Amino acid sequence: MSKRTEWQPLLRCLEDPLRRRLLVELLVEGQQTDDIDIPEDIELGGQDRETARIELEHVHLPLLDKRGYIEWDRDADLVTEGPAFDEIRPLLDLIESNRETLPDGWR
Repeated sequence: MSKRTEWQPLLRCLEDPLRRRLLVELLVEGQQTDDIDIPEDIELGGQDRETARIELEHVHLPLLDKRGYIEWDRDADLVTEGPAFDEIRPLLDLIESNRETLPDGWR
């Protein structure tokens, strides 16, 4: 992370389980993922899967793309690490390396 990290926007990107999962998967998978779907085991907070998929495409992916954490190719349904991914990488490493001890819904 840079010396003057803006914590609020960074943490906002991590507050949602779908965004966290996507970012951690990018970290683990190695720079790109073409499996942009709602994981079966993720807690949706009472939402149905179709609504969650719409939010993923219209809220979550655009937010992460705007912040530069990902680059999203809508046509190819492909997500790659964005130019600012290294800014969030230490927090993703922390989440991934502690996944067994984090509360349900955190990974």
